[in-house]
Amino acid sequence: MTKSRLFQVGKKISKTELKEYTTKIKRFISQCLKEELYKFISPSDPAYELAKLIYDQKDFAVINIFVLTNRYYESNKSIDFTLKQADETSVTVIDIERVYQHVSQEIKAEDIEIICENEFGGNLNLLKVPSNVEQDYECFTGYISAEGLAKAYHRHGSKLVERNVRSFLQARAATNKGIKKTLENEEEKEKFVAYNNGISCIAKSAQMSIKDDKSNLYSIENLTGLQIVNGGQTTASIYEAHRRNVDISGVYLQMKLTILNFSDSEESARQDLEDEMIANISRYANTQNKINPSDLEANGRLLVELEILSRKTWIPSQDERKSDNMWYFERARGQYLVDIGQKKKGKAQNDFKRRYPKEKLIPKIDLAKHNLVWEQYPYVVSKGGEAAFKKYMEINRDIEVTDLFYKESIAKTIIYRHIEDIIKRKKILGL
Repeated sequence: MTKSRLFQVGKKISKTELKEYTTKIKRFISQCLKEELYKFISPSDPAYELAKLIYDQKDFAVINIFVLTNRYYESNKSIDFTLKQADETSVTVIDIERVYQHVSQEIKAEDIEIICENEFGGNLNLLKVPSNVEQDYECFTGYISAEGLAKAYHRHGSKLVERNVRSFLQARAATNKGIKKTLENEEEKEKFVAYNNGISCIAKSAQMSIKDDKSNLYSIENLTGLQIVNGGQTTASIYEAHRRNVDISGVYLQMKLTILNFSDSEESARQDLEDEMIANISRYANTQNKINPSDLEANGRLLVELEILSRKTWIPSQDERKSDNMWYFERARGQYLVDIGQKKKGKAQNDFKRRYPKEKLIPKIDLAKHNLVWEQYPYVVSKGGEAAFKKYMEINRDIEVTDLFYKESIAKTIIYRHIEDIIKRKKILGL
């Protein structure tokens, strides 16, 4: 059950109910102070130590009340609470969604697991490319149905193209318009396999069996860590057509699959090879639309880890309420619009925009500029976004991406944008 579905069917708690609980807490504190309540509680009772502590303390600088509930506090409004024995008081409501927020920040990203029968409607039958030398990878080539690819993208979304140099750039680019036009034309769509370059994928491992020794034909049943490295725009265009109920049955496209051969104990070596191969596939295979140097760096571990942190790090609230939005780090060009477009129009899109407001969008070029200015490289930033990004990667490529590094990066963006607003309001030339 998804998080949103969980909260819809779960019970809700109102502000009125929460105030009733805080009133009981207030009564408890008052009784501890005035009536020496601890004397009427058994020393073995957990409440005894708290009651005695309150009585002994008498006056408090700050009292923070935490209400933990397995229900959903939808309104997320502050709860007023005053106590004359305390200089300052606050009420923090930890509902089921807030628990989810804390837990989700600790969860590591998992590899996509593809069961071909369920995802693609059947096993992938691909030809293994022969090699005369032992290698750390195996290459396969063949075809995949457009319908199966669209269903896989519907299930996994942008996670399937996380290692792509850019996300789908809508239907504005000439290439994407051409894909759309071909799929919508009944006479042309079956020629799609001839017109389109297909997709290039990489996977960490696979479960397969050989079907024909002579032709080197393999039947691939499961794939772990599948990523579409080149052909992300093709994939998203096919999915858009499928979503608009365009009949894409009978449409096929080429597929090249590279499977890495490493054991769990060789994880570091596997990551290095994966990064190298993805970068080279992106560099040599992308010819359809303009590729910026920063696009080719989109799959670097630094940017991938920053993206992961941005999707699970909530912006702390300033008034004890639970967080309701996050910063959105855009690792791949066009990623933000893709994520919005993948949601159903209406509530789903509005919920996404509420969680990731447009003003909290940080493209990788901007993040580089904001950080370089802080690190005293304004003369590099003045050369333009690509120059700034190149310098940023040189400085930080091998750095350990921790929660603190991510939060400091966001802080530098906040300061940069604030100063930028001041300069614009004063109409100072040079921006």
